[in-house]
Amino acid sequence: MSSEIRVSLEQFVSRTDPPDRRLVVVGADADDPLAAMLAETFGSSIDVETAPETHGIETADRLPEDEPTVVLLEGDRIEATSPMSTVYDAVLGINSDLFVTGARGIEDVGLPAVFDGLEGHRFGLRGYPRAGKEKLLLIVVSRWIERLAWVRGRGTLRSAFQELSRIDDEVGTREAYETLAGTDLAVHLYGAGGSERLDRLGSVHRGTSPVYRRSWFVVFRPPTGETVEESDGEVPTGAALVAIEDGPGVWEGFWTTDPETVQEIDDHIAGEL
Repeated sequence: MSSEIRVSLEQFVSRTDPPDRRLVVVGADADDPLAAMLAETFGSSIDVETAPETHGIETADRLPEDEPTVVLLEGDRIEATSPMSTVYDAVLGINSDLFVTGARGIEDVGLPAVFDGLEGHRFGLRGYPRAGKEKLLLIVVSRWIERLAWVRGRGTLRSAFQELSRIDDEVGTREAYETLAGTDLAVHLYGAGGSERLDRLGSVHRGTSPVYRRSWFVVFRPPTGETVEESDGEVPTGAALVAIEDGPGVWEGFWTTDPETVQEIDDHIAGEL
């Protein structure tokens, strides 16, 4: 991997917690296809196990018995749980075509609790061809951050696309950024190529170096000091996803809602790209 990318990633990722959390599917058979799909999607940074029994998890009596449950563990401590059906509906059961075609918009995105619990922790993902679900978790988290920016409607959004032609070619992606461009957000787009039409969506930053072609980031930085509430409670003040392609179809990165980290990442991108 280019040292240009590695240095850019390490200064943020090296401060995240090591990948010591794991996802366990409780109440599923060893050949459960959804558990297998979950294991296929994640790389070695998140250890996905199929656990027909709870293997000594002390609070297992809190888990439902009528369907498999995805449990986020740190050691033997439960950090979060989500029904497998919820994980399937949010991530595993969809594909990128729903976002590409616009069948699922930025207003429809949410994160299951077990994935929300991965915030601030380093993760690894296997994309296509190593996994059939492509880079779906990156897409879902990206859309979640874009939704947060849309809800706020002000501040700065920076998004990397590797190839900017994706925005021209993918109806859903273009519709999402047309929606975002209709707000008071300052939108910045990063990548190689792309048509001049993209200039109507925001400030376009073109480059062909590895940092443009092999990095994936979506960073929303709200106006300083602003907070907002939705009907289900206070939403984060900002968020950032940073991931680097560490090899063909292999991604490493993290996401965060920590305001200081979001500001640091935003400052770095603004100053370096």
